Amino acid sequence: MQVTGTIGNVQARIDNNTGAQRFWQAHGKTNYVFEMSINTPTGPEIGEISSQTANVYPKPIGAPITVNVTDGQYGRKFSAVQEQQQGQQQPFQQGGQTNYPSQPQQQAPPQNQPRDFDKENRGKCRFGLYAQRVGSGVSPVDLANDRASLEAIEILIGYSMNGLPQAQQPQYGSNPALDQDVPF
Repeated sequence: MQVTGTIGNVQARIDNNTGAQRFWQAHGKTNYVFEMSINTPTGPEIGEISSQTANVYPKPIGAPITVNVTDGQYGRKFSAVQEQQQGQQQPFQQGGQTNYPSQPQQQAPPQNQPRDFDKENRGKCRFGLYAQRVGSGVSPVDLANDRASLEAIEILIGYSMNGLPQAQQPQYGSNPALDQDVPF
């Protein structure tokens, strides 16, 4: 059976045992499994569909789609029909704007850029400090408008990430009275 409609929802199918996205391999290619609902004139159709892109299905929610539907032992399976086989494409709504696709939307392959762990950790520190200030009764709007508090938060982030600057670190061994052994 062939079904035409718009993508209502799509999410990666997670394996209960491994916690990773389900996939299967064939002909040297990895296919990732997604759960999809398609809004049709007769109601929603729910099933699984696969794609060679991981984590994010290549078509957005609201995009038109035509699939072949098969009922298997473990539920419904969708197989997308190529757009040139669909004939006339229907416009779809995305972000309040009507789009008229003229060709299949291509998703750029993910770039293998190294993660910036310092930037991530600075963001975590910033969030923790903001949350503490808001939790102590400061309005988020007041905090955003208070330049001194924001600068103080950035100084605390630098301190938590890097410690004291070299010029401000205590010099151990410079005070003989403090360097004596404690008698216990």
